[in-house]
Amino acid sequence: QGALFTFVNTYSITTPFKSSITDTIQITKTLKGADLSEYEFEFELLENGRTVAAGKNDSTGKVTFSAIEYTKPGTHNYVIREVKGDEAGITYDNAQFRVVTEVKDNGDGTLSAVHRTEEASVVFENEYHITEGASVVLSASKIFKGGNLEKGQFTFVLRDENGRVVSTAENDEKGTVVFDEIYYSEEGTYNYTVSEVDDDQKDVDYDETVYNIAVHVKDEDSVLKATVESDSLIFTNVFSADQTKIRETNRTIPMQTIPETARMTAQSRQEMKAD
Repeated sequence: QGALFTFVNTYSITTPFKSSITDTIQITKTLKGADLSEYEFEFELLENGRTVAAGKNDSTGKVTFSAIEYTKPGTHNYVIREVKGDEAGITYDNAQFRVVTEVKDNGDGTLSAVHRTEEASVVFENEYHITEGASVVLSASKIFKGGNLEKGQFTFVLRDENGRVVSTAENDEKGTVVFDEIYYSEEGTYNYTVSEVDDDQKDVDYDETVYNIAVHVKDEDSVLKATVESDSLIFTNVFSADQTKIRETNRTIPMQTIPETARMTAQSRQEMKAD
């Protein structure tokens, strides 16, 4: 007689195994031209064109991928790439890195995985750039008290915070002074001074005021915006020649007038006596 009973043993993986490629592979994100923010960029892990895991960077540039659940041993070929976003001013990295994952049966109903890549380092390098710069045109006003203001009569100087001449300008016939346009390609605060050139014109008292100007340039979604902070730039000169003539007239009486008057008075008296 044959066996009355048959014992059949089966073996299976009792516990699925979860593992992320970043458990053993270091992935780094860099951003040139700007500070990197947490979760700013996204990455995906593809197998046969299908996304099986996703990752994001932290503020230091470290990229962490979500874990994949494995239920059986085998070899998996993956591709890591960055997900292109629409953030203004960002040039995204088109690089792709291959990863091979070996999932092994430990023989006790459990699995283990080893992730490896052929590259020495996995780095995605993005670059941030300004897509549109900013510019300002600084201007001033000239007042000439007591005189007739002529076009180009007075000169003004715009200097940066290091004292370097940025632009010079002359007044027009209405007293408007316009400096050359200044362009900016980086955000920040730019400080200037504006003063008048004392070119020693005769009978002119010059305005010695030095005005301070701050131009604040801010980055708004890769577009620079500039705002100007300053007082009204008004230079007032005084023409003093008329005052000088008046003072000289009051101080000096023509000598010939007095003798002439005295002679006329003496002659009249003599004529009266003769009559």
